[in-house]
Amino acid sequence: IDNGGFNNKIATPDLDKPAVIESHKKFGHNNQTVSQGNHPEGSYKVKWLGKYYFFGALMRNSTRTLTENTTTKSTDYFILSTLQAIALYGYDINYVITSTPFSRYSEEEIALITDRLIGDHEIEINDDTYQFSIADVMVVAEAQIASFLHKPDGVHRWLDLGSRTIGYASTYGDSSQEYFTLLESEDPDFSFSGTIEKGGVHARKLL
Repeated sequence: IDNGGFNNKIATPDLDKPAVIESHKKFGHNNQTVSQGNHPEGSYKVKWLGKYYFFGALMRNSTRTLTENTTTKSTDYFILSTLQAIALYGYDINYVITSTPFSRYSEEEIALITDRLIGDHEIEINDDTYQFSIADVMVVAEAQIASFLHKPDGVHRWLDLGSRTIGYASTYGDSSQEYFTLLESEDPDFSFSGTIEKGGVHARKLL
């Protein structure tokens, strides 16, 4: 699950290609009783931990915005994106790989994310209730996460043009040994992987 600021990308063994959900969301609504079944395509009314959140066209009447511009991906914004993805595309018991930028990647960040995800969950989406468990979570660096899906042999470069950052990574893979890892540099002033802050939106426009 690549729970980005703009879009939430989901891949599972049962999907022919990754699914994409818009990430932007608001909470609080001037009409909490949105008509049952009145959910335009791509819109979601989500009830989680006693609060209502709205995605897509349903955000128009919402009173407060959740922001993706935070120093951690353990906030409600990103945790809710992950839970929504699992509810819609996951299983009763789930083993999750998700990501955080290289510049934020640390043992503390990993613990903050995993502590909020591992366990039993209940979430209501468009009036349907979903219950599931997350048995384990692996948090990897952004851009590197793609290598877990494709697992190519040899050296490969990965680029993640995110909403907030640009992530880049280099990996080495040997499928015969099921061995895939980040390349490491012996030069302390050079890195094969990293984060360019606040460059994602500008780069996407140029491309």
